[in-house]
Parts: sequence; C-alpha cells; structure tokens
Amino acid sequence: MENKLQLTDFDCITCGSYFQMLKGYIPFIPPDKQSTVAIFIRMAELIWTVEFYKNGPSPALQREAGDIKDIIRELRPCCAGKDLEILETFSNFGNISEIMEMYKKAGSGSPDILSSVLSPSQKEMYEKYRKILNC
Repeated sequence: MENKLQLTDFDCITCGSYFQMLKGYIPFIPPDKQSTVAIFIRMAELIWTVEFYKNGPSPALQREAGDIKDIIRELRPCCAGKDLEILETFSNFGNISEIMEMYKKAGSGSPDILSSVLSPSQKEMYEKYRKILNC
C-alpha cells in the first residue's frame, strides 16, 4: 500500500520517523499481537509528546496566523480522500467569500449580480454560501 501522506512537522519534531517505521511493521506482526503493539506505539507517542512539551512551546512549531490559504496549502499534503474534500470545501468557501467582498467593494450594490452568470448548481451553492455569510 503506497502512502502519499506526509508527516506533519509536529510528528517529525515530537516523535521523528521511528514510530512511523514501527507502524509500518504492524501488518507483519501476528494478528493476535497487533493491537498490543499498536497501543504501545500510541502510548509511546503520547509520552514522547508530553516530554517534548515539558520545556514549553517549540519555536519550530510556531507559525504566523497568516492567511487561510497558507494554512490550507500547508495542510493539503497531510490529507487524503474525504478529509481532502472537506479541506477543499473550506478553501472554496474562502474564495467565494473573497469574490463577494470584491463585488461589495467595487460598488456593485448587491452580490446578486454574480448569480446571473452561474449555472443552476452553482447558483444553489452560491445561495447557500450567501446565507451563511449573511450577504
């Protein structure tokens, strides 16, 4: 099974790749022992994380709050399947919000001008976002 997900900075800094290697070995362990090893790995990760934070927050894990686009861009490599779809939805939500703000700033009076160029399914999505944003 090919794994295309990247380790987060948090995982790399707090536990390194050692635990990933152990997790990769789990399928080769007899089935009756897999849960014991898996629980051991999770407990060890927790202990290492607690030890890591005993000295306070790590500058290596601090980022500027920044733009939501930057956050989503950094999260994409850590997501797959449905999680990635959810992340993309948040990304699109931000894009629609920006477009509506541009229309307001341009003095269009109402963001409804946008609905005249949208397909029926796009109009439906647009109306949902508009209600959420109270525009």
